[in-house]
Amino acid sequence: MSGGSLDVGESQLCAIAISRGWPTILTGDKRAVIAAEQLIGPIELMGRLNERIACLEQAFVLITERLGVSSTRAVVIAQPAVDTALSICFQFTNPAVAADFYPHGLRSYIEDLRKAAPTVLLPGLMLRLVQ
Repeated sequence: MSGGSLDVGESQLCAIAISRGWPTILTGDKRAVIAAEQLIGPIELMGRLNERIACLEQAFVLITERLGVSSTRAVVIAQPAVDTALSICFQFTNPAVAADFYPHGLRSYIEDLRKAAPTVLLPGLMLRLVQ
């Protein structure tokens, strides 16, 4: 693979993260995460991004843990067009979710992406905050 799905913006983020030693890149572009994985072999420096790219769903696991499910869900369903996967996980089309609702679909999206990008994707289900 040539990494053709890594657009200019994500390419620049990767270059900056590598050159400045950023601990994590956060992106909502799953194609970019996969492209970064595919570029590890052809571009040696990309190996420096091992376990340093976080997907949007990992960030939302953290947000949900910090703000609570109902607060996070309210934000997501207020702007459903922002991200389709988040809208699905937080049951945008369901006007009344159960009291014990949790967006378990986030795990599914993360683990599916991990299959395609096992090297670069941040380990675990939740984005880690750097202190």
